[in-house]
Amino acid sequence: MVEAISPYNRVLELPWVMGAWSVDSTAGLAKLSTEIARQSILIGYTNAWLLYTLAAAAWLPLCMLARLPRAHPKPLVMSGLGGS
Repeated sequence: MVEAISPYNRVLELPWVMGAWSVDSTAGLAKLSTEIARQSILIGYTNAWLLYTLAAAAWLPLCMLARLPRAHPKPLVMSGLGGS
């Protein structure tokens, strides 16, 4: 969105395109800056979520190959049955 915001962009002169945003006033620039910051934060969260998802998906095959050690049953010890 930042690349399209310029005083030389003729589309930004159309009132139905810009709405409450304006590049001519300080208040309009503040609203526009807030919107750009909000969208960049959302893009950052989306990119981080995608990275976490891909990292988890990459580890899934390794996790499926890992096995828990089998518990070996303990042998019964018979004590006191007539041994010497």
